[in-house]
Amino acid sequence: MRLVVRTDGGLSEARIAGAAGIETGMDLMQIDLDAVRERLEDLPNVRRAIVTRTLPDQLLVAVEEHIPVAWLSCPPQGIRARSRDRGLLIDELGTVFRCLGGTSEADALPVIDAYRIARPVEGGIVESREVHAALALIDRSDRLFDGRGLDIEEVRVKNEWSLECLYRDGMTVTFDRHQVERGLDDLSLIVDKIRTTPLQIATVNVAVRKNIPVTFQGEVDWERLSEAEAALPGADPGEETGEAILDRREKHLRSILSGG
Repeated sequence: MRLVVRTDGGLSEARIAGAAGIETGMDLMQIDLDAVRERLEDLPNVRRAIVTRTLPDQLLVAVEEHIPVAWLSCPPQGIRARSRDRGLLIDELGTVFRCLGGTSEADALPVIDAYRIARPVEGGIVESREVHAALALIDRSDRLFDGRGLDIEEVRVKNEWSLECLYRDGMTVTFDRHQVERGLDDLSLIVDKIRTTPLQIATVNVAVRKNIPVTFQGEVDWERLSEAEAALPGADPGEETGEAILDRREKHLRSILSGG
């Protein structure tokens, strides 16, 4: 018998064969295909398995795995992010499972840190609205900022209404978990605005709708900021003195962002 294994995830052929109960020398016609499929689908990492027999000697096993999008962390329950022994991965639907491979792709995934959740069961869906909101935040942020250098490092479930998101460029953003999409739209506008200046954002609170609080990394050089904005396309520095531009730009940013 010749075993052919196909999978879209990180499970090895040896692990799949072992879980399926397939051994060299087995009689192809004596293998219970349904039993093999059920054993594979009992693995927490496996979403679906298809097992087919092709004469004269081939057994094809096709496995669709849960694709992880983040690590789940819950220190009170001993669940540690990026730990092969005590860590759990989570897919876009909220299904949790252990990391059975040693891939760098898994290590690079963001972390969802939650302290108050029901104990998750491997292969089951985590019961937490806040964790599901964090998953939606990761998905929408990745799509919105694709190619713009804003990757999420960690999402912390602060309480029942807010999420704190740490981006890998050092920016920390607070979201209302009930209004993630609106918060991301506001964040995108702020990021685009700030990228035309020498400023680098430290914190943003887009949980609020108006006068969004923003702080910046390091001390803000408002004069340099004014010069940068005055040099933007469409600006006419001849219409105002440098001092007037500085005053107007500073008041404008402070009134909209309440930061600096």
